Amino acid sequence: MPRSTVWKITHPDLTRVKTVKLDTVYQLADTLGLNLKEFFDDPLFDDISD
Repeated sequence: MPRSTVWKITHPDLTRVKTVKLDTVYQLADTLGLNLKEFFDDPLFDDISD
């Protein structure tokens, strides 16, 4: 995954990227050694609303 893609995902306020494809999330989680359940079980996602 290009470094620029990770930067765009982590800096949505500075880019036009507002959504991320599930495939991209999967690749990122896999790179971190996580499956999607482990990735989304992080407390970071607890306060996100629709």
